[in-house]
Amino acid sequence: MHSENIAAYIGLDVHKETLAVAIAAPERLGEVRYYGTINNEAQAVRRLFQKLQGLYGNILSCYEAGPCGFGLYHQLTAMNIKCQVIAPSRIPKSPTDRIKNDHRDAISLARLLRAGELTPVWIPDLTHEAMRDLIRARAAAKRDSRVARQRILSMLLRTDKRYAGKHWTGKHRTWLANQSFSQPSQQIAFQHYCQSLEQIEDRILQLDQEISRLLPEWSLCNLVCQLQALKGVSQLTAITLVAELGDFHDFPVPNNSWLFWDWFQGNIPVETAFVPGE
Repeated sequence: MHSENIAAYIGLDVHKETLAVAIAAPERLGEVRYYGTINNEAQAVRRLFQKLQGLYGNILSCYEAGPCGFGLYHQLTAMNIKCQVIAPSRIPKSPTDRIKNDHRDAISLARLLRAGELTPVWIPDLTHEAMRDLIRARAAAKRDSRVARQRILSMLLRTDKRYAGKHWTGKHRTWLANQSFSQPSQQIAFQHYCQSLEQIEDRILQLDQEISRLLPEWSLCNLVCQLQALKGVSQLTAITLVAELGDFHDFPVPNNSWLFWDWFQGNIPVETAFVPGE
């Protein structure tokens, strides 16, 4: 149970367009009722919670972590409303809870929140979310780079153009720039592939520069520096780990974080690895 003097517990089932709302009375066996559905828009949320604050005073709200992110959490906390974002994998499930809908989910969240049976996730600040988005954008660009390189190599293989040395060195890139094809259309296609790779690599460079610029402003910058003291951990690897895992509080014991590190390096299969939050 929550020790604060909470007058109402608010369960929110969050979707892209709508919010389903349920309210639980503070008493252990008190009423839990479905309030209704509102549009998932900042103005509608503000009106609803201003009304609930006027009715109940001190309220505690919650919703499941999901694709809608933490925007709702930041809006509510800016209104001085207590809010928790709940780990979906740790929500108690009853064998009878097989029928899922917005109504039931909101009521269940409100009831479990009142009982103190929900586990909140760690909430990143806005700078952390920005860093994580940069890291994910960079990872996507690196995947694009691998695909672009493979397109170039595949075309060279089809046209029987072979390079004896190591690929993607300065000499190899000079060799690529000097390749010519008998068909003008093939020349255009090859140049398009090469230009696409250059553009992708420019994006990666820009992302690297922005990551370096943002790093000193990040609240977990010191943790990144500490991880770099470990053998084989580069700055980018450390930033990626911290951006995705946060401050490592999701790992109940140190062994679990090292198990994740082994999985991250590819030393153990994903099906046997520890999953944060499980």
